[in-house]
This record gives sequence, structure tokens and C-alpha cells, in this order.
Amino acid sequence: MANVDRREALERGSATLLCEPPGAAVHPDCPEHLQAARGRYILGVTFGATPDEWFERIPVVPASAAGVVSAGGANRSTSTDVGMGAGVTVVDDPSDLVGLTVAVDRYLDRYEDVTVCFDSVTALLGHVSVERAYKFLNALTERLWRADADAHFHFRPAAHDPRTVQHVTSLFDDRLDAAGVSNPVER
Repeated sequence: MANVDRREALERGSATLLCEPPGAAVHPDCPEHLQAARGRYILGVTFGATPDEWFERIPVVPASAAGVVSAGGANRSTSTDVGMGAGVTVVDDPSDLVGLTVAVDRYLDRYEDVTVCFDSVTALLGHVSVERAYKFLNALTERLWRADADAHFHFRPAAHDPRTVQHVTSLFDDRLDAAGVSNPVER
């Protein structure tokens, strides 16, 4: 695999897997990618975190230009009012992949220029089987590609067996690790 420029890997219309080491709060390329998306609508898809928690983790995102799909985390929030203009969609059951798909589709249909931060594939795999996650992520990355949205997906490879890592990685255009290595995914 040849190295590619990190910024190139996060270009418009791509789906990039951000591989995080154990214990990392946020992959270093996430805030940079979202900050570079100024002028675009930011959509955060989060599992277990409230919208407030997502905005606290990713402070470069202005709430007025963002929306959050919260799967299984909104009920723990003390406030779901994350700012004027922010859209919040709650999917109570994080294993409800149809509900997640519908929620994401609403944002993609409403806004033309969208950048997605999916946090995280590892959390998703805590709620559904590898097979269900694979089908969901395959359909989602296809939908994002058709919408010309760019997206990155957080993933902790150390939390999964090699077969799962291979399955997940095969869905993405590029894989970036936190140590500075950027590689296009071979299919």
C-alpha cells in the first residue's frame, strides 16, 4: 500500500476510517477534518454519548452548523439544547439500524454539503453483530458517496479480532492511524 497525503484521504466524497489507539480521547485528525469543513454542515453520529457530550469532545464544531444523531445516549443528557440551528435526532435503541439510516438520510436530504463524523464503529459493534454492522456500514458509505458527503469513522482496531478489523477496513477508501500513517485500503 502506498502512503497518501492525510488531507487527501479526508477529501470530499470519501469515507475514511480513523484508527484510534486504546485510551485515545479523539483521533487527532478528527478535529482537523471538521475544522477544515467550515462552511459545510457537520453531522455527528454518536453511540452512547449525548449531543452535549459530542459537542464537548469536538469543540471545533459550531452548534449552529451541525446536527447530531444520538443512538442510545440522549436520555443521559441534562440538556439536549445544544444551540440554535443544531439539529438533534435521538434513536433510542443503538441496535436500530433502520432508525439510524432514516435519521442520517434526513440530514443528507436536507443539506447539500455535509461532512459526517461517525463515532464510532467500535461502539456500533458493541450493539450489533459484525455481519449486521458490515451491511449497515456498506449501505451508509454508499449513501454518503451518492450524496457527495465526506465522512470519517472512528474505530479502535485493538478492541477487535483480525477478521473483524479486515471486514470493517474493507469498506473504506482510506485508513488513517494516529501515528501518522495513511494508507488507501486495498480491496
